[in-house]
Amino acid sequence: MSREIKFRAFRKDFNTMHIVENINFDLPITLMCADLQTDAIYNFILMQYTGLKDKNGVEIYEGDIISHHNETISMFEKVEVKYWEGAFVAGRCTANDALVNYNVPSYVEVIGNIYQNPELL
Repeated sequence: MSREIKFRAFRKDFNTMHIVENINFDLPITLMCADLQTDAIYNFILMQYTGLKDKNGVEIYEGDIISHHNETISMFEKVEVKYWEGAFVAGRCTANDALVNYNVPSYVEVIGNIYQNPELL
C-alpha cells in the first residue's frame, strides 16, 4: 500500500498555515509554498499528511485535533494526531491509538490544529 507524501507548514511568526510545494535541502533548508515566497525552514513547523481523510473529506495531518467517538467510554473526545513509533496515533501514544484503528472516515472529524487552536484540547 502506498500513500501520498505531502506536508503543510505552520508559520510561527505569522500564525498561518501553508501547503508545502517543495523542500529545498541545500543549506539553508528552505520551503516553497503556493502562497508564500521561499523562506527558511526555521520559521516553520512541518506537519506530515497521514494519508487519511476525515468524515468530511478533510485531509488529516499530524498536529491536527480530531474529534472521534470513544466506544470504551461512550463519549466523543478531542485528541491530537501525532507520529509515534512508525505510526500516526490519536491521543495517548499506544499501539491501540493508531489512527488506522479508528473507523475513518465514519467517526473522525478534524476540528482544528494544536498551533492555531490549542484551546480545543
